[in-house]
Amino acid sequence: MCLTEVKAFWFMKEGEEKGQGWKYNERSASGETGLGERVMANRLTYVIRYFIVKSCNRENLELSVQQGVWATQRSNESKLNEAFDSVENVILIFSVNRTRHFQGCAKMTSRIGGSVAGGNWKYAHGTAHYGRNFSVKWLKV
Repeated sequence: MCLTEVKAFWFMKEGEEKGQGWKYNERSASGETGLGERVMANRLTYVIRYFIVKSCNRENLELSVQQGVWATQRSNESKLNEAFDSVENVILIFSVNRTRHFQGCAKMTSRIGGSVAGGNWKYAHGTAHYGRNFSVKWLKV
């Protein structure tokens, strides 16, 4: 299972409260936004992070939709937990290997490492076993 973060950021102007006046923009290497405003590094605030998740088979996605859980390789756990702890929303965009398209997206609703039951995961030949389960809420299939 492969995990790739999609880079985007949200920023707010000085003096605004979280949830008010939020704007989205991509930033060029010079720090200029698409609005012609300069964004200082200390004002960048992520409110959502996106990750592309590659699954070795469709059966694991179907099981996840039914049970509301997912598991990833242990090497990905710390990155997802850090994202879950640092932003309001972590969105996982799922793709099955060799399909060349996305099968759906889900919101991460718990940290990895709790006692989340479920997931009789099927493993691809020769791959490492998955780590611990965590809860997800499927938004689109």
